[in-house]
Parts: sequence; structure tokens; C-alpha cells
Amino acid sequence: METYLVVTDDSDATRDLGAYAAEIAEPLDAELIFGRFVDKDEYQTRLQRAASTSREIESVEEAIEHAREVAEEFADDIVGDRDVPYRSVGVVDSMPRSIVEFARDEGVDQIFISGERRSPTGKAIFGDRAQHVILNFDGFVTVNKSD
Repeated sequence: METYLVVTDDSDATRDLGAYAAEIAEPLDAELIFGRFVDKDEYQTRLQRAASTSREIESVEEAIEHAREVAEEFADDIVGDRDVPYRSVGVVDSMPRSIVEFARDEGVDQIFISGERRSPTGKAIFGDRAQHVILNFDGFVTVNKSD
């Protein structure tokens, strides 16, 4: 069975990409994995902000579960009535490396990911997760550029 990973975020481009992946997966009986990946540095920043405002601090396990729930809501909305097996995961780790590692560990055949429009200088300074995935994943990668 083919396995596809859809890297979820809040963009319209990712919604379109997820729908496209579901459309492809259905006739092929492929499994979809909807993954919400959170960078561990971003998580640490949220912890520091929460501590400074005396808010309750979210554990790593809670952050992973929240990411999985967000991915599941996304997946439920995208898959709808289609006859496609799918599951949702949340990951808090070093981005974008964790996307490629997760895909390898799960035996993913193709990754669907949205990229950002950046200048070459912007990519050099800030990096680009889609570019990293393209260069480091040994399978197929489908990228939809967000505006």
C-alpha cells in the first residue's frame, strides 16, 4: 500500500494540496498521514511566553497531542466522505529535519507540503522547509506554493 504524508498548516495552499492528495489516494487505496509538525524552538518560545505571563505551561506531550488534534480536524475536513484510510499525527522536534525523518520511519512514498515564496536571500537566511524536504527525502515530493 502506498503511503502519503500531508504536512498540514493553516494556509489555503495546504488545504488545496490536502484535497489533491486525498483525490489521488482514493482510487489507489493509498493511506494518508496528516502531520502537524511544530519546531521545538517555537515550542520553547511558547513556554517562555507562558511562563512570563503566568499562564499554565503546556508539556511536550500536551503540545504533541494538540498538534495531532489540529491535524485530525484538518484531515476530517479534507477527507470528508471519501473512502480513504488516514491517520493524524503531531510532532514536536527540529524542523524541517523531523518531517524527513518521520517520513522515512513511516515508509512514506510521497510527501505533500506547502512552500513559501521567498527570495534566494530569504531562503539563505531563514531556510525553507519545502526545499529541505525536496533535497533530503528519497521519495516524491509535491509542493504547492502559498502566497
